[in-house]
Amino acid sequence: MHKEGLKKGLAFALALSMGISLCPAETLSAANQTRNTAVSVEENAGEAKYERIDIHTAEDFVKFAQQCDIDSWSKNKYVSLKADIDLTGVEFQTIPVFNGIFDGIGHTISGFDYTGDGYVAGLFRYIERDGVVENLTVKGNITAENEKECIGSICGVNYGMIRNCTFQGTVSGRDTVGGIVGINESTGTLSGCSVKGRITGYYSTGGIAGINHGVLNYCTNRAGINDDSAWVEEDDEMGGMGIIKNLTTDEENELYSGVDTGGITGFSDGVISRCTNSGTVGYEHTGYNIGGICGRQNGYISGCENSGIINGRKDVGGIVGQAEPHFSLLFSESSVNKLRDRLDEMNQLIDKTISDANSSSDRLSGDMDS
Repeated sequence: MHKEGLKKGLAFALALSMGISLCPAETLSAANQTRNTAVSVEENAGEAKYERIDIHTAEDFVKFAQQCDIDSWSKNKYVSLKADIDLTGVEFQTIPVFNGIFDGIGHTISGFDYTGDGYVAGLFRYIERDGVVENLTVKGNITAENEKECIGSICGVNYGMIRNCTFQGTVSGRDTVGGIVGINESTGTLSGCSVKGRITGYYSTGGIAGINHGVLNYCTNRAGINDDSAWVEEDDEMGGMGIIKNLTTDEENELYSGVDTGGITGFSDGVISRCTNSGTVGYEHTGYNIGGICGRQNGYISGCENSGIINGRKDVGGIVGQAEPHFSLLFSESSVNKLRDRLDEMNQLIDKTISDANSSSDRLSGDMDS
């Protein structure tokens, strides 16, 4: 009975461990969101309820942007970019909020040189849950001032879908900086996006997204991420962090800048699937949580590849700099009851095992006394 009890206990423990999902609940939800959003967009784009707007010139684009001051205006709009447009010299800041469908049809918006207040900045500041931006290339330079937070080329904060979009240029900020988006929220999806150029930031910096709570799928980064000394020197001149001093002393000083830096995203507790990075990530002996795909992750990563050079001072990895432990148990009510019964059985087996062990110990002790 002693051996049989141990076998049953071990067998159940193994079965229980196999039942634990390594993919968190929000991961499954986000993956379903990807599929459902794609289907709804394809079905609804051709329906009459979507008002179609064609953009042919920079003037058309600016007029469209000015009307997007509230999300309800773009709710049922299908915006089609009919030609390449150049924003060089055009008085344009950003599109405040978008909740419709914007189809670039493979065209390019160039000359997007933005220097602004720097809290939630990008071609689109916010893309809402029903918003879709697709088939678009953006070329330009986005630099944030003052708060320097939530900076991206296509979007600052994304709740919707961005797919098949490309950015070429530079994005620079302080906190939460991404080549495509600053923050990808839990309902947000980025698919088939790519970046070339240079992305720089101090906290949560990524080639595709600064912070990812949703889904990043089939995205590619070829940009350098914090890979030159310019941002290090600027930070040192500000006097707060003293990176250069840290680099030239033997003291174990904690580096606050260059934290959570990745080729795809700086921090993620969502899904990263089939993404690749070939850009150089990080600067020598500077920063921590530096990864070829993700600087710090608490979510799910699958099928990703990195071929870029990764530099840093602490917690540096080819795929992930720091992988935090995380799991979720997903059970129905009936499964919970069954699990409770099995756990009771397991507890009984463990008690029996302990009792048998104590009995054996008592007998052994008696034999030794004799």
